[in-house]
Amino acid sequence: MLYWGSFKMQKLAMSFAFPAQLSLKKLKRDSSKKCLMLDLDVRFRQFYSPQEYLLYNMFNHHFFNGSQSVSVYEQFLIEGKNNLAVVMDPPFGGKVEVISHTLQTIDDEYKHLNGQNASDISKFWIFPYFMESQIVSNLPSLAMLDYKVEYTNHSQFQNGPQGRKQGSPVRIFTNVSLQKLKLPAREGYKYCTFCKKWISPENRHCMICNSCTFKDGRTYVHCDQCKSCDP
Repeated sequence: MLYWGSFKMQKLAMSFAFPAQLSLKKLKRDSSKKCLMLDLDVRFRQFYSPQEYLLYNMFNHHFFNGSQSVSVYEQFLIEGKNNLAVVMDPPFGGKVEVISHTLQTIDDEYKHLNGQNASDISKFWIFPYFMESQIVSNLPSLAMLDYKVEYTNHSQFQNGPQGRKQGSPVRIFTNVSLQKLKLPAREGYKYCTFCKKWISPENRHCMICNSCTFKDGRTYVHCDQCKSCDP
């Protein structure tokens, strides 16, 4: 995943299976990083210790093993003071309001344990681009990264003959400054000197709108009559 070269983090709390599983394996090979996976899939118990995986429901912030799991979770928040990231890949049908509330609860608990002056948790929320307005409405600190997240086990969410013409609709929403996140140039991503951030190969900067207006994988052109960019 693109974070490894772009954003240094010591602690990484994860939710929901596929990217989490791959990332946890990668982190375990790096002794300088520690990871805690929070997931509803009990099969992870076969592969990870109670210090690495907790049976958890993110829609109501519930730990199934009670105080023992809560203690592991809280200790992880304390150890991650000023250097903690949360990466989540929830089901796309999940209610944005509910997930946002859980993130806010984690924020509150982190601040309660570490003090109000502790650095904010870095958040990476993997979700479809067309949910942007709902996500930003609930969590204004998040912005959409112009990076197409692909899934090897979902043909429509990857490039190829069975994929969408515009590529995967899945993006990453983050509170980390987009200027700090470098996207892979070998995949065609490029740096916009006007917006000061990396953008997708199809995207272009509109000098009239003063923005890189791409959202869904198509290249936009400015319509003077509409006073906006259209595909």
